[in-house]
Amino acid sequence: MLSTEENEYLCRIGPGTPMGALLRRYWTPICLSSDVPDPDGPPRVFRLFGEDFVVFRDTNGTVGVLDEKCMHRGASLAIGRVEDCGIRCLYHGWKFGADGTIQETPNSENSRFRERLRAPAHPVHEAGQLVWVYLGPADKQPPPPRFGWIDLPRENLAMTKMVVTGNWVQAVEGEIDSSHVGLLHQTELELARQGVFDPEGIGSDRFPATDDAPRLEVEDTEFGFHYAALRKLSGDQDGSYVRSRVGMGRGSGVATGPFPHTARRTRRAPFNATGSPRFLSLGVVRARTKGWECCVGGTG
Repeated sequence: MLSTEENEYLCRIGPGTPMGALLRRYWTPICLSSDVPDPDGPPRVFRLFGEDFVVFRDTNGTVGVLDEKCMHRGASLAIGRVEDCGIRCLYHGWKFGADGTIQETPNSENSRFRERLRAPAHPVHEAGQLVWVYLGPADKQPPPPRFGWIDLPRENLAMTKMVVTGNWVQAVEGEIDSSHVGLLHQTELELARQGVFDPEGIGSDRFPATDDAPRLEVEDTEFGFHYAALRKLSGDQDGSYVRSRVGMGRGSGVATGPFPHTARRTRRAPFNATGSPRFLSLGVVRARTKGWECCVGGTG
């Protein structure tokens, strides 16, 4: 059980909050590459960790992520023009490069603005059909993400996003919680048992358990943690039905399983409301009659 204070501590991710400071230490997707498809196309605004940013693709195809408000007088760059390798504020015409360089100040001949100041621009890495941004301290910036699926050919990678009206941290908690599956998702489980989601019988899983109080076995690891939820099989069947979850820092993780005593590989990469990825690596789990083990490849 969490107190109100503990819940606030964990769920508030805006500037100046402890959890916000933690999440900003990681590279985070802010949008799909397809959201800014064309050089000199219209800029887009995206909200991430309680802040608004403008994302644009300049003449050379370089993606820039700047604070949404123009550093000069606070006008929105979302209504700016992307042209000549920069984005121009419509209010006084100041133009900024993707790296924050002040390229032009038409209403001021004083060059010291261009020479001494920079717009708040953030490091960007485009890979895996995603635009990744780093919002943390410059001296703590980690290497760009190198998940195994990032370098897949375009025709072998389908990237989508979904918008969820809810708290991101609580959504991650729900994703790694196995104990609610048999209760909240009763309708989906009944359809799974009927084979609706697998009419050709390719998979073997039919959620063969009605045990709504699984036994959880948790183990800390160098990359975070992993745990197995063991449920009694339905009817007179012997053994356990195992679903495993792997947590790899900042809410990234692997959903390994579900499976009854078999090896299974999964790769999932859904999006959430703030653009942060979940389940971004490859996991291999082997369930055995006595005990369980989990091996994870990738970083997160």
